[in-house]
Amino acid sequence: MPRRRGRGGVMAPLGMNCARGGSPWSECGIYAVYLMLFLLSSGVVYDVVVGPPSVGMVRDNETGFRRTVAFLPKRLNAQYIIEGLTAGTMITLTGLGFVLLQKATNPKTSEFTRPLYLALGGTLVTACFGLSFVFLEIKVP
Repeated sequence: MPRRRGRGGVMAPLGMNCARGGSPWSECGIYAVYLMLFLLSSGVVYDVVVGPPSVGMVRDNETGFRRTVAFLPKRLNAQYIIEGLTAGTMITLTGLGFVLLQKATNPKTSEFTRPLYLALGGTLVTACFGLSFVFLEIKVP
């Protein structure tokens, strides 16, 4: 994929506006903060320090076979890697839904895209927030 030049001669992927010496809240700064939110909320530091398995295995009582589980139930201070990444994705998508809802209130937003932002933002916030509670019920029965 070819890289495009942003303002100020800085190479930026996907045509992002990364001006040299610009405000820390430029487009690249916001993406960096969003990436850090995802990494920290998904427990990457815990995964590096402890080194948990990616998924767990549990024996099925009916068949006797082992099956994979993505969530470590009844343990709040431990997690599988997939569990952390899933929870981090839900938190990040909820934040993206709030950003879309905020963009819908901007007076410069066209009448065509405003309902789109409202519908997508509301759907993201509702679905991801609800799934986060489902994940929490798995962790704390």
